[in-house]
Amino acid sequence: MKYCTKCGRELLDEAVICPGCGCAVESNVPAVRGNEKESVLKTIAKVFMVLGCIANGIALFPLC
Repeated sequence: MKYCTKCGRELLDEAVICPGCGCAVESNVPAVRGNEKESVLKTIAKVFMVLGCIANGIALFPLC
């Protein structure tokens, strides 16, 4: 069983709102979409960093 964070009333595990105060109940299920989005953004950032290093290497090579 879980409890409402606002009024402290005992709730059923599948409750979405508290029957005592009507507040939304926080879900303990992790947000997968946010994690997937962060993972994609991190991958894109790494690709751009590698491409930037390669471009800088090519640009600086003639100066040597």
